[in-house]
Amino acid sequence: MKKTGLLLLFFISFFICDNICAETLALHADNDTYIDQVYPDFNFGQDWKMLMSGSTTKSAHGLLRFNLSGLPAGARITKARLTLIVHSNQHTNFFHVHPMTSIWGEDYATWNLAAEGVTWTTPGGDFDPAVFVETGLPDSAPDWMVIDVTSLISGEQGNLNAGAAANGLLLKADAGYNKVLTAEFTDYENALTCHSCHGANDPSRDVGKSTSCAQCHSRDDISLYGEPTLIIDYKPKLCPAETVFEHDTTTLNLLRRFRDGVLSRTPEGRRWTAFYYRHADMITGLLENSPELRRQTKAAVERLLPYICQLVDDKEVDLRAMRRQARQLVDLYREKIGMDQGLLHLMMTASKNSAPIP
Repeated sequence: MKKTGLLLLFFISFFICDNICAETLALHADNDTYIDQVYPDFNFGQDWKMLMSGSTTKSAHGLLRFNLSGLPAGARITKARLTLIVHSNQHTNFFHVHPMTSIWGEDYATWNLAAEGVTWTTPGGDFDPAVFVETGLPDSAPDWMVIDVTSLISGEQGNLNAGAAANGLLLKADAGYNKVLTAEFTDYENALTCHSCHGANDPSRDVGKSTSCAQCHSRDDISLYGEPTLIIDYKPKLCPAETVFEHDTTTLNLLRRFRDGVLSRTPEGRRWTAFYYRHADMITGLLENSPELRRQTKAAVERLLPYICQLVDDKEVDLRAMRRQARQLVDLYREKIGMDQGLLHLMMTASKNSAPIP
């Protein structure tokens, strides 16, 4: 096969994504309480339950917040699910889960107050009424709910929604009223017997039920806990290729074949692949912040795909035409985004001083 310059291969390699396995993070509620229109100045922060009421004159809303500091910086969220135990239900058909828009305190929040000395903009909690996830309640209680809240927790590119992380979620009922267990359930004096899953035959499993449920209970691919829990599936590394091509598995697989079948054959190719992974987060950050750059990058890489196919299949390649297309990709990053001059110099120097890849 004819030889291909490293500058060309380097820029193609910058859009090759590894098959990165998703990881899962289970977060129990850091703060949970409810606010009640009937008791507008009373705080329920240490109660064993959240009460949600859909009555127009006796409304009550549940508030949840999770400490998301354990999510790695730059992680891409692929799915987020909220799990709850509905303790009892009287005529509530569904919940609306909204992102909140104000900071609140678990031990201070009431119908009127968000935090100590701070009122809500609107009594009953500050939230975005136009953004929500709707979910039906179980047919009977007690029972678990698993609510997909991916659209509330993450943005279009899978990045963490900073507002939801800081302010949390609000639960509204459409009608009737219901009770959901909180993290404080383990300290509730009747926790040993209240809707026990295992009865008197195995009382040891009832101790701290809210944290022991996962020993025996699961649904689909997740363990179920008694306290409100946010289950987040994420990819810990950012990938330029996935940012540009998203769910286009055909293109992503072709780029991976190019990495594994062409670049991996030589020390130079392997070195460029390692260089790519060291700087992938930077490139992804640039792409995420510019929809226009994503569009132009996708178009430029797509023009290179026929040549990549030929390289993967070990066929003759029109290197002059391929280099012209690759130069457009180089110029795009140099001219459109003002690529970091130190990185650009390193690329140019390395490509000039290195032997071509067979």
